[in-house]
Amino acid sequence: MNPARKIIGLLIIVFIAIPSILAIIWSVGLTKAVVSPEFLSDLPKEVITKVPDFVDDMLESMLQEDVITDENTRKWLQAIKETDTSFKDLLKRIGILDWLENELSESFNNIGKILRGEMQPEPIMLDLRPLKKVLKGEAITLYIEEILTKLPPCNDDELRIWQESAIQGEIFKNLPACRLVDLKEATSIFQIEFRKSVADIPDEINIFQRVPVMPYEYDVGQTVVSLTYILFIIPIFFIGLGALIAATSKSSFLRWSGAATLVGGLFSLGIASFAKGIIPWAMKFSHYNYFDTRLEELVFEKTGDLMLIIVDKLVTPVIALSGIICIIGVLIFAFSFTITSKKEVIKSVEPEQQSEKIDVTDKKSDKPDSE
Repeated sequence: MNPARKIIGLLIIVFIAIPSILAIIWSVGLTKAVVSPEFLSDLPKEVITKVPDFVDDMLESMLQEDVITDENTRKWLQAIKETDTSFKDLLKRIGILDWLENELSESFNNIGKILRGEMQPEPIMLDLRPLKKVLKGEAITLYIEEILTKLPPCNDDELRIWQESAIQGEIFKNLPACRLVDLKEATSIFQIEFRKSVADIPDEINIFQRVPVMPYEYDVGQTVVSLTYILFIIPIFFIGLGALIAATSKSSFLRWSGAATLVGGLFSLGIASFAKGIIPWAMKFSHYNYFDTRLEELVFEKTGDLMLIIVDKLVTPVIALSGIICIIGVLIFAFSFTITSKKEVIKSVEPEQQSEKIDVTDKKSDKPDSE
């Protein structure tokens, strides 16, 4: 009967308990990562700091012949590259970088405070007025003029397209890479159309909607994570069931339970560590199969660092939780050796009793015969 019970218990642990503990670890870990205030406040800051360098790097790479083959587009990009102001310097000069690092970061930081219960729950509005103001400022006009100076003068056909585009208000569609004789007029046309696009941007957007039932000083993120921990009841039940069927004593029950917990944690730890290590490699080589154009491939390559930041934020809690589960499994397995079952006590006592009986019979046999 014991072998059959062990087989049944083992099947429950292998095919139900371990997969369930693996799924719950990932569910809890990813939930903890997504709802954590750090994910909402720190991650945007890290991404923002990389955006200017990313744009400059993209511009440099897009000038490669195999990336963009359209000659007109390449002329525009070359003119932008030849300006004395890099995109990063432009963002600093006109104040956009300051807006990103302060206004935008502060908005996400406030979301983190609300989730931690450090701030009164209220809608978080992202004020876009400072951004619209700098986009309509004189610095942008000077930058446009600087780009146009790097272009050759327009011929008659190009001049006609310029004029038609200006009349139709579609200068951003296939505009020839050339400048009008009157540079101020060309800059003015660009400025008018650009400001129309900026005017379509709303003054503010709601990036966090207040939850009516959310009281003050209520750590929402921690509460959500705490609720997900309840899901561990599922693997605990199946581990206990499998161990109860397979075990023959209290100590063996703990050993089965500890071993199952340890194996589940190790599987999760191995998969998470593998994913964290393989994703950069996969991202590096995946473009050979999944992208139709060199531009798509280039964008994927250049955004790789930003993606890896997000992956790291998501997978790290899973690795940490898997490690904790492994430690719990080891402790349970080790604790099992401190418990001695009744059967083991009886087995250890029986040889002593038998030896005592032998001694008594020997003593009796040594007595002289009175007769």
